[in-house]
Amino acid sequence: MSIEILDSTLREGEQSPGVNFTPEQRVEIAIALDEIGVEYIEAGHPSVSEDVFRGIKDVVEQGLKANILVHSRAKREDIDMVLRTEAPWIGMFFCVSSHCLKMRFGITLEE
Repeated sequence: MSIEILDSTLREGEQSPGVNFTPEQRVEIAIALDEIGVEYIEAGHPSVSEDVFRGIKDVVEQGLKANILVHSRAKREDIDMVLRTEAPWIGMFFCVSSHCLKMRFGITLEE
């Protein structure tokens, strides 16, 4: 049996209060993960900020052995931004609670 590793440090780590990776730090971390043999690197959520977008694009441009994944809401503008990073993988999510649908998408569960 073979185990493959998906590392979410670049996305989940930034959800900690006060943590904001610079584009350079994002690349440095991705290179380190690639060097130790991580197969999948979740590079971040590009719609968070221009710095996150730039950092993700910079990671993709490194040509690492690891597969680079980008996180995205299932919204057209977020997906368009992911496509601009040129990352080969996308991890999409869509909230389904009534509150989330109303607040984030302006729709009801029935819609």
